[in-house]
This record gives sequence, C-alpha cells and structure tokens, in this order.
Amino acid sequence: MANEAVDYKREYEKEQERLTKLWDAYEIQEKDFEQAKEKIKVLEDVVEEKERIIISLRQVAENRDSEIRDLEIRLSSLERENADFEPKMKELEKELKKQRDQFAKLYSLAEELDEELRYARKEIEIRDDWFRDHINVFKSMCNAISSREEIVRETALKKSITSPKGEFSDLEM
Repeated sequence: MANEAVDYKREYEKEQERLTKLWDAYEIQEKDFEQAKEKIKVLEDVVEEKERIIISLRQVAENRDSEIRDLEIRLSSLERENADFEPKMKELEKELKKQRDQFAKLYSLAEELDEELRYARKEIEIRDDWFRDHINVFKSMCNAISSREEIVRETALKKSITSPKGEFSDLEM
C-alpha cells in the first residue's frame, strides 16, 4: 500500500503540476482574451467611426450629385437662353457698328463745321478790325457826300432862281 500511496502521491503531484500548467495556460489565454476583447472594442470603435465617415461622405456625395444635377439643369437652361440671345446680340452688334459709323461721320462733320466756324469768326474779327480802323474814313466820306449833295442842291436851286431861261425852257417843250 505504501507503494500505491507513493504512486498516488506521484500522480497527485503530476496532476498538480499539470493543473498548475493548465492554470498558467488558462491565465495566459485569459489575458490574451482580454487583450483581444480590448482590441476588438478599439477596432469596433474604429469601424463605427469609419461607418460615420462613410455615411457623412455619402451625404456629401449625394449633396454634390444633387448640386451637379442642378448646375447641369441650369447650364442647359443658360445654353438655351444663350442660343436665343445670340442672334439678338449679333443684331445689336451690327446696330452698334452702324451707330458708331454714323457717330464717326457726325463727329467728323462737327469738326469740319467747328473749323469753318473758327475760320468765319476769324474773318469776321478781321473785317470788324478793318471796319473800326476805317470807320472815320466812311464817316468823312458820308459827310463829304452829304456836303456835295447839299452843294449840288443849292447850286441847282440858285440856278433855277437866277435863270429864267430854265423855267421857260421847260415850258417850251
């Protein structure tokens, strides 16, 4: 029995050793498991954050898509308007060119008239200066002519009073 007790004791010690090793392995696995759980939690948080980012990016993409659609619709509308306005713009450009040509002609004519006006004013000024310089001569000539007419009238009157022949000669005829 002593032999059996020694065998039980050895087996007991072996079992105890095996249990200790199992316990140590269990604790290591428990630590690994806890670390794995923490890592899983961190990864789940990362996944959640990435899902939020994905949702946010999808919303941004949808908003941009919607905005792009609106812009494409507006572009199409503006292209149609542009097509409608283009002939009108060409017509207005032609009219503008025509008006500019007319304005250029009018401006040229106005410059010519202005030059003629300056020339006429200068001529009038020269004439007025000449007239001012010679007005006394004209007054003297006017006085001389008036005096001459007076002399001629007086002479004619004296002749008709002093000469009876002049009166009778008118009667004879």
